[in-house]
Amino acid sequence: NEVRKQLMNSQQSMDNLERWVINNIGDGNRNNMLLRYAMILLDGGFDFEGVRTRVISLNDKIPDKLDEVEIMGTVMTTVMKTIAKR
Repeated sequence: NEVRKQLMNSQQSMDNLERWVINNIGDGNRNNMLLRYAMILLDGGFDFEGVRTRVISLNDKIPDKLDEVEIMGTVMTTVMKTIAKR
């Protein structure tokens, strides 16, 4: 019960989508979850810079975060390709 309280307090500043991503992220799927988050933002009308800023910000909240270089080379490359197709 105390652990749950600490988790809730640490996630108080996050919106529901950020909280969902953080709670469903694991060691093997950080990249995939950040990509899902980025695509949801893109579908929600955010531009490249808005998506990049939010993905980097959420990544910083992950205990074992990815390097920004990896995010730019994977997640944001896919975002850019998706934007180019539209």
